[in-house]
Amino acid sequence: MKSLGLDYQRSNRPLRRISVVALAVVLVLLGWQLMQQQKLQKEISAQKLALQQRDAEQAPHIARTLASPEELAAARGVLAKFSLPWGELLDAVEAVKVEKVALLSIEPGVGENKLVITGEAQDYLDVLNYVAGLRAQKVLSNVHLSHHEVRKGQGRLPVVFSVSADWGMASS
Repeated sequence: MKSLGLDYQRSNRPLRRISVVALAVVLVLLGWQLMQQQKLQKEISAQKLALQQRDAEQAPHIARTLASPEELAAARGVLAKFSLPWGELLDAVEAVKVEKVALLSIEPGVGENKLVITGEAQDYLDVLNYVAGLRAQKVLSNVHLSHHEVRKGQGRLPVVFSVSADWGMASS
């Protein structure tokens, strides 16, 4: 059998020196990296503090410019319009189907829970059927024909009408 010739006592001194030098370089780079990180953290902290101070200085000016009564009233009005029960309101209006009636507009009155529906119909009987259908909706109450006008010689839908109603959440 032939010998493999393994030398377990061979000297690794050149590799040890390279390893020690590489370790020293890595430690120096790691130290430099830590110093840079601390420096950046100090800069970030200083800039956050400066931003907080600037915001604190500007906050009274911003509050004064946004707090006018007219702007607050307008903002409350917009918020009230967005918080309406639109789904129930539209479902109730869409549930009433009269073939010869075309709706032109639906205008909610936010502060009073009023609703004004404007439309056109082929004849007055269609308008009355539409109003009766709206009265049957649980979300709507006090449904009344508030205005109607017969237009002579103007196309297929000669009756223009407005319906007013009170609206609210449907009682379950």
